[in-house]
Amino acid sequence: VLPKGFRSGEVDITVVLNPRSRQFTITGHDVVNKLDEENGNNVASYTIRNDGSISLDGRQKFKLDQTFNKYVTDQELHLQDLMYHPQFILGQAQVISEKGSWGTDLAEFKLKRK
Repeated sequence: VLPKGFRSGEVDITVVLNPRSRQFTITGHDVVNKLDEENGNNVASYTIRNDGSISLDGRQKFKLDQTFNKYVTDQELHLQDLMYHPQFILGQAQVISEKGSWGTDLAEFKLKRK
């Protein structure tokens, strides 16, 4: 979650899928950025389709925390192409300025069940 040309070794991300409430909750940070967890900014409702794809109903963007990093203005983590497997979640992620002034390269990820 750094600007183009920089790489973070690892980002500590946790996704919780609550089947009862159908809530997708994402938390995480690296040394520079953290996802904003206030006021439900890190929560979306979700649906797992028959093909295993995950649809985040109405939200694929999650704001970064401005209090954690004073240089964050309008940056968001965008998730796409999410796929569910009982042992992991696959997808692609990118940090983009809401105004479109900059963004990171799109990166694939695999989150393993703990």
